[in-house]
Order: sequence, then structure tokens, then C-alpha cells
Amino acid sequence: MNFFGDEMEELRKSLAFLFQRKGRNILTEKELTMSVSMDLNWFSPDEAKRLIDVGLELKLLTKDDQGLSPTFDYEALTIPIDFFPSKNILEVESQEPLLLAIVRNIQDKTKLDKNKVMAEINKKQNTLKVDIEVAAILVAKKYDVDISGFLREVESEIFKRADQN
Repeated sequence: MNFFGDEMEELRKSLAFLFQRKGRNILTEKELTMSVSMDLNWFSPDEAKRLIDVGLELKLLTKDDQGLSPTFDYEALTIPIDFFPSKNILEVESQEPLLLAIVRNIQDKTKLDKNKVMAEINKKQNTLKVDIEVAAILVAKKYDVDISGFLREVESEIFKRADQN
């Protein structure tokens, strides 16, 4: 399953709901697991752990010694009172494409429209004659968006493409 449309938005809403509900931007894995499985009865404890794994894989969550934090503006999302996620959000076969992840990150921080962000990236790519991911990094830098978490992946992607040519 590719995570481009409804499932990605549903996953973001699920994570946003959990952090909004607790009123904190850092939660432990145990807090999230208990909230998902016991308090809300959305999923089993194993499925709750899978939800966390998917959030980390898709870079919607970061993990450090203190716990898990969302990488997007979870407070800005409006979630319906009767929100209940489907199990589809637990099924990930491939990660979100790197470029889309960077664009989404820029969008989250700037509140710019996706098409505007992509147009700016394309213009930068054409002007500088660089890889699209490099152009995306430059656009992120322009808006002071921290995308340092993507740098290794961008480097790897560029080298992989260079090896294929």
C-alpha cells in the first residue's frame, strides 16, 4: 500500500489526536500504546505498537530519550469528535517517497499550498540544474525549515541514481 492519500491523512489525524488528547508534545511509547489500545480501544496492544512503528517509518514521529514527538504541527489539525481510524493505516509496504516527505515537512512548517511548494522546488531545480531533492532542501532552507533528518537519505538517493547512470 502506498501512503499518499487518505491513509496518510488518517494516520496524521490519529497521531495528532493522541497528542492533543494528552496535551503534550512528547509521549512515551507506553503512554501511546495504552492510549490507543486500552483508553480508546482503537487497536490491540500489538497493533498500537505497529502504529508507532509506521509513524516512525514515515517520519511523522521522532524518538529520543524522552519519548516520541510528532514532526508535524499536530495542534493545527482538526479531528472530528467521532474519529476512529481504520486498520489500513497499519499496513505499510513502502515508505512515502522522499521528495513528498520533504514537501510535506515544508508545508507543515510554512502552511504553504503543496502546489506552491512544488512549483518553487521545480523552479529552483531548473534554475540551478540540480537534483530535485537538492532543490527541495534549498527551498526548505529558504523558509528556515529544519530538514536535517532527511539529509542522509537525500545523499543516498542521489548516489544511488548516479550509480544507475
